[in-house]
Amino acid sequence: MDKQEELILKIISLSEERMRLLNSNNNDSSLNFEKINKRINTIPLEIENLKKELYSMIEVKEEKEKALYLNMLSQEEVAQKLGTTKQHISTLRELGLIQAIKTGKGFMFSQREIERFQEVYRGCDVSNRVKAIESYKQRGSN
Repeated sequence: MDKQEELILKIISLSEERMRLLNSNNNDSSLNFEKINKRINTIPLEIENLKKELYSMIEVKEEKEKALYLNMLSQEEVAQKLGTTKQHISTLRELGLIQAIKTGKGFMFSQREIERFQEVYRGCDVSNRVKAIESYKQRGSN
């Protein structure tokens, strides 16, 4: 169980505790009633703090994911990730199967573009120029 799940379960548990206390039949002494009333009033503050912590964790996770998408890869890195050669990545780029950004002498590829290529051409044979062209015609220029 990860930290986010733990926080969610704690929020649920506190909400259930508060409902039990609110629905309890308090025929006890006034001292016990004061303790219960105090607890009923502190639970929402605890829940609010847990929610803030949870939202903060979610924001950090989203920022990390966004940074991953912004990460640019060189042609060599793409070739390594896809298990092919730099020359083959050039061919796929020239044919339009993978989009790149020209940066000085080389080309850079976004992580998102590599994921798009993998999704669009999953199951296709793009192992050489002819087969890559056939796959491009079959799948279109998504």
